[in-house]
Amino acid sequence: MKLLLSGLGGRHPWAFLIFWVFGIALAEYVLTLQTWFLGRWGSQYEVNAPSEVDLPLCVSSSFL
Repeated sequence: MKLLLSGLGGRHPWAFLIFWVFGIALAEYVLTLQTWFLGRWGSQYEVNAPSEVDLPLCVSSSFL
């Protein structure tokens, strides 16, 4: 394991490991956030008529 980390991280294998774990956690968080947002957006169509859903607001907030 140390050989792998030193090969990928160079002189700072522990910094590489910390950033790698942080990147994996961030990716999982973003995937969860995407699922939540699509569910929230889809539920707008259950409560309101399609013409009443503010599409530009939903699309623009997905890029924030």
